[in-house]
Amino acid sequence: MQITFVGFLAVSAAEYILAMATFVILQAYAASWFVKQHIPASHQTPELLTSAKRILALSAGAIAFSIFLLSIATGYRPLWTGRFWALLDPTYAARVLPLIASVSEHQPAAWTSFFFDLHILVFLIPAGMYRCLQSPTDANIFLVVLVMSSVYFASVMVRLIVVLAPCACILGAVGLSHSLRVYTAQLRGVWGGARRHQEISSQWEVAALMLIVFAGMLALYVFHSVWVTSEAYSSPSIVLAAKSADGSSIIFDDYREAYSWLRHNTPPDAKVMSWWDYGYQVSAIANRTTIIDNNTWNNTHIATVALAFASAEAQAIKVLEMLSVDYVMVVFGGLTGMASDDMNKFRWMARVAEGVFDGNKTVAGIRPIVY
Repeated sequence: MQITFVGFLAVSAAEYILAMATFVILQAYAASWFVKQHIPASHQTPELLTSAKRILALSAGAIAFSIFLLSIATGYRPLWTGRFWALLDPTYAARVLPLIASVSEHQPAAWTSFFFDLHILVFLIPAGMYRCLQSPTDANIFLVVLVMSSVYFASVMVRLIVVLAPCACILGAVGLSHSLRVYTAQLRGVWGGARRHQEISSQWEVAALMLIVFAGMLALYVFHSVWVTSEAYSSPSIVLAAKSADGSSIIFDDYREAYSWLRHNTPPDAKVMSWWDYGYQVSAIANRTTIIDNNTWNNTHIATVALAFASAEAQAIKVLEMLSVDYVMVVFGGLTGMASDDMNKFRWMARVAEGVFDGNKTVAGIRPIVY
Protein backbone atom coordinates (compact mmCIF):
# COMPACT_ATOMS: atom_id res chain seq x y z
CA MET A 1 0.00 0.00 0.00
CA GLN A 2 2.93 2.34 0.65
CA ILE A 3 4.44 1.86 -2.82
CA THR A 4 3.20 4.71 -5.01
CA PHE A 5 3.00 2.77 -8.25
CA VAL A 6 1.38 -0.34 -6.72
CA GLY A 7 -0.98 1.42 -4.33
CA PHE A 8 -4.19 -0.54 -3.83
CA LEU A 9 -3.92 -2.51 -7.07
CA ALA A 10 -3.43 -5.72 -5.11
CA VAL A 11 -6.99 -5.43 -3.76
CA SER A 12 -8.70 -3.33 -6.44
CA ALA A 13 -7.47 -4.69 -9.79
CA ALA A 14 -9.91 -6.92 -11.65
CA GLU A 15 -7.30 -9.69 -12.09
CA TYR A 16 -7.37 -10.40 -8.36
CA ILE A 17 -11.15 -10.52 -7.93
CA LEU A 18 -11.43 -14.26 -8.57
CA ALA A 19 -8.56 -15.02 -6.21
CA MET A 20 -10.09 -12.85 -3.51
CA ALA A 21 -13.50 -14.47 -4.04
CA THR A 22 -11.91 -17.92 -3.71
CA PHE A 23 -10.24 -16.82 -0.48
CA VAL A 24 -13.56 -15.54 0.90
CA ILE A 25 -15.34 -18.78 -0.03
CA LEU A 26 -12.66 -20.84 1.70
CA GLN A 27 -12.96 -18.69 4.81
CA ALA A 28 -16.74 -19.08 4.79
CA TYR A 29 -16.37 -22.85 4.44
CA ALA A 30 -13.88 -22.95 7.33
CA ALA A 31 -16.22 -20.83 9.47
CA SER A 32 -19.17 -23.12 8.77
CA TRP A 33 -17.05 -26.16 9.62
CA PHE A 34 -15.92 -24.48 12.85
CA VAL A 35 -19.50 -23.72 13.86
CA LYS A 36 -20.60 -27.26 13.00
CA GLN A 37 -17.87 -28.74 15.21
CA HIS A 38 -19.16 -26.75 18.21
CA ILE A 39 -22.79 -27.77 17.79
CA PRO A 40 -23.68 -30.97 19.66
CA ALA A 41 -24.43 -33.89 17.38
CA SER A 42 -27.89 -34.23 18.89
CA HIS A 43 -28.78 -30.72 17.69
CA GLN A 44 -27.43 -31.13 14.15
CA THR A 45 -30.74 -31.77 12.47
CA PRO A 46 -31.13 -31.47 8.70
CA GLU A 47 -33.39 -28.45 9.15
CA LEU A 48 -30.77 -26.64 11.25
CA LEU A 49 -27.98 -27.34 8.76
CA THR A 50 -30.15 -26.22 5.85
CA SER A 51 -31.06 -23.00 7.66
CA ALA A 52 -27.40 -22.30 8.48
CA LYS A 53 -26.35 -22.80 4.86
CA ARG A 54 -29.17 -20.53 3.71
CA ILE A 55 -28.14 -17.80 6.14
CA LEU A 56 -24.51 -18.02 5.00
CA ALA A 57 -25.53 -17.87 1.34
CA LEU A 58 -27.81 -14.89 1.89
CA SER A 59 -25.13 -13.09 3.92
CA ALA A 60 -22.54 -13.65 1.21
CA GLY A 61 -24.98 -12.43 -1.45
CA ALA A 62 -25.82 -9.33 0.59
CA ILE A 63 -22.11 -8.52 1.07
CA ALA A 64 -21.39 -8.99 -2.64
CA PHE A 65 -24.36 -6.81 -3.62
CA SER A 66 -23.26 -4.11 -1.15
CA ILE A 67 -19.78 -4.10 -2.66
CA PHE A 68 -21.33 -3.81 -6.12
CA LEU A 69 -23.48 -0.83 -5.06
CA LEU A 70 -20.45 0.81 -3.39
CA SER A 71 -18.40 0.46 -6.56
CA ILE A 72 -21.18 2.12 -8.57
CA ALA A 73 -21.49 4.95 -6.04
CA THR A 74 -17.75 5.64 -6.03
CA GLY A 75 -17.37 5.29 -9.80
CA TYR A 76 -14.99 2.35 -9.52
CA ARG A 77 -15.08 0.06 -12.56
CA PRO A 78 -12.70 -2.90 -12.34
CA LEU A 79 -11.66 -3.75 -15.89
CA TRP A 80 -9.58 -6.61 -17.22
CA THR A 81 -6.25 -5.50 -18.64
CA GLY A 82 -5.02 -6.29 -22.13
CA ARG A 83 -2.59 -8.90 -20.83
CA PHE A 84 -5.46 -10.77 -19.18
CA TRP A 85 -7.54 -10.79 -22.36
CA ALA A 86 -4.48 -11.86 -24.35
CA LEU A 87 -4.31 -15.01 -22.22
CA LEU A 88 -7.93 -15.90 -22.91
CA ASP A 89 -7.78 -14.91 -26.59
CA PRO A 90 -4.30 -15.34 -28.13
CA THR A 91 -5.29 -13.11 -31.08
CA TYR A 92 -6.50 -10.23 -28.90
CA ALA A 93 -3.14 -8.48 -28.49
CA ALA A 94 -2.31 -8.57 -32.20
CA ARG A 95 -5.74 -7.17 -33.07
CA VAL A 96 -6.29 -4.62 -30.31
CA LEU A 97 -3.03 -3.89 -28.44
CA PRO A 98 0.04 -4.27 -30.66
CA LEU A 99 2.20 -3.02 -27.78
CA ILE A 100 1.55 -6.23 -25.83
CA ALA A 101 2.14 -8.37 -28.91
CA SER A 102 5.45 -6.59 -29.60
CA VAL A 103 7.01 -7.85 -26.35
CA SER A 104 9.10 -10.95 -27.04
CA GLU A 105 8.08 -12.45 -23.68
CA HIS A 106 4.43 -12.32 -24.80
CA GLN A 107 4.97 -14.40 -27.93
CA PRO A 108 3.53 -17.93 -28.09
CA ALA A 109 5.91 -20.61 -26.88
CA ALA A 110 7.41 -23.02 -29.40
CA TRP A 111 8.01 -26.71 -28.77
CA THR A 112 11.71 -26.01 -28.52
CA SER A 113 11.07 -23.56 -25.67
CA PHE A 114 9.34 -26.24 -23.63
CA PHE A 115 12.10 -28.78 -24.18
CA PHE A 116 14.81 -26.16 -23.60
CA ASP A 117 13.39 -25.22 -20.19
CA LEU A 118 11.85 -28.52 -19.04
CA HIS A 119 13.99 -31.19 -20.76
CA ILE A 120 12.91 -34.70 -19.63
CA LEU A 121 9.95 -33.26 -17.72
CA VAL A 122 8.23 -32.96 -21.10
CA PHE A 123 8.08 -36.77 -21.18
CA LEU A 124 7.56 -37.34 -17.46
CA ILE A 125 4.52 -35.05 -17.24
CA PRO A 126 2.25 -37.43 -19.24
CA ALA A 127 3.43 -40.32 -17.06
CA GLY A 128 2.62 -38.38 -13.91
CA MET A 129 -0.74 -37.35 -15.32
CA TYR A 130 -1.58 -40.99 -16.12
CA ARG A 131 -0.64 -41.99 -12.58
CA CYS A 132 -2.79 -39.24 -11.04
CA LEU A 133 -5.79 -40.22 -13.16
CA GLN A 134 -5.38 -43.84 -12.05
CA SER A 135 -6.17 -42.73 -8.48
CA PRO A 136 -8.35 -39.63 -8.92
CA THR A 137 -8.18 -38.09 -5.46
CA ASP A 138 -8.85 -34.41 -4.85
CA ALA A 139 -5.12 -33.63 -4.72
CA ASN A 140 -4.38 -35.57 -7.92
CA ILE A 141 -7.23 -33.98 -9.88
CA PHE A 142 -6.16 -30.54 -8.66
CA LEU A 143 -2.59 -31.20 -9.81
CA VAL A 144 -3.73 -32.38 -13.25
CA VAL A 145 -5.99 -29.37 -13.74
CA LEU A 146 -3.25 -27.02 -12.54
CA VAL A 147 -0.71 -28.47 -14.98
CA MET A 148 -3.15 -28.44 -17.91
CA SER A 149 -4.06 -24.79 -17.32
CA SER A 150 -0.38 -23.88 -16.86
CA VAL A 151 0.50 -25.59 -20.12
CA TYR A 152 -2.15 -23.56 -21.92
CA PHE A 153 -1.01 -20.26 -20.45
CA ALA A 154 2.64 -21.07 -21.16
CA SER A 155 1.69 -21.88 -24.75
CA VAL A 156 0.04 -18.48 -25.13
CA MET A 157 2.90 -16.50 -23.53
CA VAL A 158 6.41 -17.91 -23.35
CA ARG A 159 7.14 -15.94 -20.16
CA LEU A 160 4.57 -18.05 -18.29
CA ILE A 161 6.75 -21.15 -18.57
CA VAL A 162 8.00 -19.94 -15.18
CA VAL A 163 4.47 -20.66 -13.87
CA LEU A 164 4.47 -24.10 -15.48
CA ALA A 165 7.89 -25.04 -14.10
CA PRO A 166 6.95 -25.87 -10.45
CA CYS A 167 3.82 -27.73 -11.56
CA ALA A 168 5.84 -29.67 -14.13
CA CYS A 169 8.42 -30.59 -11.48
CA ILE A 170 5.74 -31.98 -9.15
CA LEU A 171 3.89 -33.96 -11.82
CA GLY A 172 7.15 -35.14 -13.39
CA ALA A 173 8.30 -36.34 -9.96
CA VAL A 174 5.06 -38.31 -9.59
CA GLY A 175 5.60 -39.99 -12.95
CA LEU A 176 9.25 -40.72 -12.24
CA SER A 177 8.51 -42.06 -8.75
CA HIS A 178 5.82 -44.40 -10.05
CA SER A 179 8.04 -45.67 -12.89
CA LEU A 180 10.95 -46.32 -10.53
CA ARG A 181 8.64 -48.08 -8.09
CA VAL A 182 7.39 -50.40 -10.82
CA TYR A 183 10.82 -51.36 -12.14
CA THR A 184 12.47 -51.71 -8.73
CA ALA A 185 9.60 -54.00 -7.70
CA GLN A 186 10.33 -56.15 -10.74
CA LEU A 187 13.97 -56.35 -9.71
CA ARG A 188 12.91 -57.58 -6.30
CA GLY A 189 10.76 -60.21 -7.95
CA VAL A 190 7.52 -59.09 -6.33
CA TRP A 191 5.83 -57.41 -9.26
CA GLY A 192 2.63 -59.27 -10.16
CA GLY A 193 2.81 -61.58 -7.17
CA ALA A 194 5.18 -64.35 -6.14
CA ARG A 195 6.71 -66.17 -9.16
CA ARG A 196 9.64 -68.45 -9.84
CA HIS A 197 12.93 -66.81 -10.80
CA GLN A 198 12.97 -68.26 -14.30
CA GLU A 199 9.53 -66.74 -15.02
CA ILE A 200 10.66 -63.21 -14.24
CA SER A 201 14.22 -63.30 -15.54
CA SER A 202 13.22 -61.42 -18.71
CA GLN A 203 11.37 -58.83 -16.63
CA TRP A 204 14.51 -58.32 -14.56
CA GLU A 205 16.50 -57.54 -17.70
CA VAL A 206 13.92 -55.04 -18.90
CA ALA A 207 13.67 -53.46 -15.45
CA ALA A 208 17.45 -53.15 -15.11
CA LEU A 209 17.68 -51.60 -18.57
CA MET A 210 14.92 -49.08 -17.81
CA LEU A 211 16.54 -48.10 -14.50
CA ILE A 212 19.82 -47.46 -16.32
CA VAL A 213 17.95 -45.38 -18.89
CA PHE A 214 16.28 -43.34 -16.14
CA ALA A 215 19.61 -42.80 -14.39
CA GLY A 216 21.16 -41.60 -17.65
CA MET A 217 18.23 -39.26 -18.33
CA LEU A 218 18.50 -37.76 -14.84
CA ALA A 219 22.24 -37.23 -15.30
CA LEU A 220 21.62 -35.53 -18.66
CA TYR A 221 18.93 -33.42 -17.00
CA VAL A 222 21.41 -32.15 -14.41
CA PHE A 223 24.00 -31.29 -17.07
CA HIS A 224 21.35 -29.63 -19.24
CA SER A 225 20.02 -27.54 -16.33
CA VAL A 226 23.51 -26.33 -15.43
CA TRP A 227 24.25 -25.49 -19.07
CA VAL A 228 20.97 -23.60 -19.53
CA THR A 229 21.54 -21.67 -16.33
CA SER A 230 25.07 -20.65 -17.33
CA GLU A 231 24.39 -19.89 -21.00
CA ALA A 232 20.85 -18.52 -21.14
CA TYR A 233 19.95 -17.20 -17.69
CA SER A 234 23.23 -15.88 -16.27
CA SER A 235 24.30 -13.32 -18.87
CA PRO A 236 23.79 -9.58 -18.36
CA SER A 237 21.41 -8.05 -20.88
CA ILE A 238 23.72 -5.13 -21.72
CA VAL A 239 26.69 -7.34 -22.67
CA LEU A 240 26.03 -9.68 -25.59
CA ALA A 241 28.09 -12.79 -26.32
CA ALA A 242 28.40 -14.80 -29.51
CA LYS A 243 30.53 -17.56 -30.98
CA SER A 244 32.85 -17.05 -33.93
CA ALA A 245 33.52 -19.62 -36.65
CA ASP A 246 36.47 -21.06 -34.75
CA GLY A 247 34.45 -21.42 -31.54
CA SER A 248 35.96 -18.48 -29.67
CA SER A 249 33.73 -16.07 -27.78
CA ILE A 250 32.96 -12.57 -29.06
CA ILE A 251 31.76 -9.97 -26.55
CA PHE A 252 29.65 -7.02 -27.71
CA ASP A 253 29.93 -4.21 -25.19
CA ASP A 254 28.20 -1.57 -27.32
CA TYR A 255 25.26 -1.01 -24.98
CA ARG A 256 27.43 -0.26 -21.96
CA GLU A 257 29.67 2.04 -24.00
CA ALA A 258 26.65 3.91 -25.36
CA TYR A 259 25.21 4.42 -21.89
CA SER A 260 28.65 5.50 -20.64
CA TRP A 261 28.85 8.06 -23.45
CA LEU A 262 25.42 9.44 -22.51
CA ARG A 263 26.42 9.68 -18.87
CA HIS A 264 29.68 11.58 -19.52
CA ASN A 265 28.83 13.69 -22.59
CA THR A 266 25.28 14.93 -22.00
CA PRO A 267 23.92 17.43 -19.46
CA PRO A 268 22.56 15.87 -16.25
CA ASP A 269 19.07 17.16 -17.01
CA ALA A 270 19.04 15.90 -20.62
CA LYS A 271 16.01 13.94 -21.82
CA VAL A 272 16.70 10.88 -23.94
CA MET A 273 14.10 9.32 -26.21
CA SER A 274 14.55 5.66 -27.14
CA TRP A 275 12.30 2.71 -27.69
CA TRP A 276 10.86 1.45 -24.42
CA ASP A 277 13.16 -1.62 -24.33
CA TYR A 278 16.11 0.53 -23.24
CA GLY A 279 14.26 2.85 -20.84
CA TYR A 280 15.32 1.28 -17.55
CA GLN A 281 18.92 0.88 -18.71
CA VAL A 282 19.18 4.51 -19.82
CA SER A 283 17.72 5.63 -16.51
CA ALA A 284 19.85 3.36 -14.29
CA ILE A 285 23.18 3.19 -16.15
CA ALA A 286 23.30 6.47 -18.05
CA ASN A 287 21.47 8.31 -15.23
CA ARG A 288 19.39 10.32 -17.71
CA THR A 289 15.68 11.03 -17.90
CA THR A 290 13.83 8.85 -20.39
CA ILE A 291 10.61 9.63 -22.21
CA ILE A 292 9.33 6.04 -21.96
CA ASP A 293 10.65 2.94 -20.23
CA ASN A 294 9.84 -0.72 -19.69
CA ASN A 295 6.76 0.16 -17.67
CA THR A 296 4.39 -0.28 -20.62
CA TRP A 297 1.12 0.59 -18.90
CA ASN A 298 0.69 3.97 -20.67
CA ASN A 299 -0.10 2.83 -24.19
CA THR A 300 -0.79 6.35 -25.49
CA HIS A 301 2.53 7.73 -24.30
CA ILE A 302 4.47 4.89 -25.91
CA ALA A 303 2.42 5.31 -29.09
CA THR A 304 3.48 8.97 -29.20
CA VAL A 305 7.14 7.97 -29.15
CA ALA A 306 6.41 5.25 -31.72
CA LEU A 307 4.82 7.93 -33.88
CA ALA A 308 8.02 9.97 -33.76
CA PHE A 309 10.05 6.96 -34.88
CA ALA A 310 7.59 5.93 -37.60
CA SER A 311 6.78 9.35 -39.08
CA ALA A 312 8.52 11.50 -41.65
CA GLU A 313 11.25 13.78 -40.30
CA ALA A 314 9.21 16.99 -40.58
CA GLN A 315 6.45 15.51 -38.43
CA ALA A 316 8.80 13.65 -36.09
CA ILE A 317 10.57 16.92 -35.20
CA LYS A 318 7.29 18.40 -33.99
CA VAL A 319 6.65 15.37 -31.79
CA LEU A 320 10.17 15.61 -30.34
CA GLU A 321 9.67 19.30 -29.58
CA MET A 322 6.36 18.55 -27.87
CA LEU A 323 8.09 15.95 -25.67
CA SER A 324 11.09 18.27 -25.02
CA VAL A 325 13.54 15.63 -26.25
CA ASP A 326 17.26 16.47 -26.21
CA TYR A 327 18.76 13.22 -27.54
CA VAL A 328 17.41 10.30 -29.54
CA MET A 329 18.94 6.86 -29.04
CA VAL A 330 18.68 4.46 -31.99
CA VAL A 331 20.09 0.92 -31.95
CA PHE A 332 21.40 -0.48 -35.24
CA GLY A 333 22.91 -3.95 -35.36
CA GLY A 334 23.49 -4.38 -39.07
CA LEU A 335 27.26 -4.74 -38.81
CA THR A 336 27.12 -7.44 -36.15
CA GLY A 337 23.94 -9.05 -37.44
CA MET A 338 22.00 -8.48 -34.22
CA ALA A 339 18.38 -9.37 -34.93
CA SER A 340 16.82 -7.26 -32.16
CA ASP A 341 17.83 -3.77 -33.25
CA ASP A 342 15.41 -0.92 -33.91
CA MET A 343 15.24 -1.74 -37.61
CA ASN A 344 13.59 -5.06 -36.82
CA LYS A 345 11.36 -3.35 -34.24
CA PHE A 346 10.25 -0.70 -36.71
CA ARG A 347 7.17 -2.65 -37.78
CA TRP A 348 6.01 -2.76 -34.16
CA MET A 349 6.60 0.97 -33.79
CA ALA A 350 4.38 1.58 -36.81
CA ARG A 351 1.69 -0.79 -35.55
CA VAL A 352 1.70 0.68 -32.02
CA ALA A 353 1.43 4.21 -33.41
CA GLU A 354 -1.31 3.19 -35.82
CA GLY A 355 -3.25 1.53 -33.01
CA VAL A 356 -3.64 4.88 -31.19
CA PHE A 357 -3.23 7.52 -33.93
CA ASP A 358 -5.38 6.06 -36.67
CA GLY A 359 -5.39 9.19 -38.84
CA ASN A 360 -8.38 10.84 -37.12
CA LYS A 361 -6.42 12.00 -34.08
CA THR A 362 -3.81 14.72 -34.01
CA VAL A 363 -0.67 15.11 -31.94
CA ALA A 364 1.52 18.19 -31.64
CA GLY A 365 -1.03 20.03 -33.80
CA ILE A 366 -0.51 17.78 -36.84
CA ARG A 367 -2.31 14.85 -38.37
CA PRO A 368 0.10 11.91 -38.23
CA ILE A 369 1.21 10.19 -41.41
CA VAL A 370 2.81 6.89 -40.51
CA TYR A 371 5.06 5.16 -43.02
